[in-house]
Amino acid sequence: DTPQLAGEVESAARELDAARPELGQDGVRRALVRSQAEIAERAEPAAATALMLRGAEFLRVELDDDRGAFDLLRQGVARQPKSDEVYAAFLGMAEKLKRLDAVDAHLSRLTDEATDSASAVELLKRRAALLEGQLKRFEDAAAVYTKLAQLRPDDLEIADKLRAGLRRSGRYQELLLALNKQLQRTRDPA
Repeated sequence: DTPQLAGEVESAARELDAARPELGQDGVRRALVRSQAEIAERAEPAAATALMLRGAEFLRVELDDDRGAFDLLRQGVARQPKSDEVYAAFLGMAEKLKRLDAVDAHLSRLTDEATDSASAVELLKRRAALLEGQLKRFEDAAAVYTKLAQLRPDDLEIADKLRAGLRRSGRYQELLLALNKQLQRTRDPA
């Protein structure tokens, strides 16, 4: 039973930290989290997600280290850009720490480094939602939706969000072009 075993390992790390203060107040427990992150790099996606989430929770609850949890989750998002669970935990921690701009910068960097279009699209969608939602940076969100529309020109949801973003940001000339492009697509479905 993996969760039970993980709990036993965490308990042993806690005991070692108490018994060996010369290793640092929480050195063994931090080494355990680093080991989990290294194992997650080579693990299957579901196991990697579980390890990253457990490690972040351990840092947050056991060591009262929200910043460490944020950094671990940032690594998790980089390794698993399509994981909704890791991203949600990362976003939640960023909100708690008031680091949403760091999430935006991280998503931008990951998009630039994406090796496949599916990952790039997922990262761009997350970034656009963040920009238009929590950050209220409508101009930047419209720019991201423009990139998304270029990658997925036939995606009606993206087209709708692009037009809404252009309207919110006051980019009416581009809005007219987007409306014209959509009109052309509906007239000529081939």
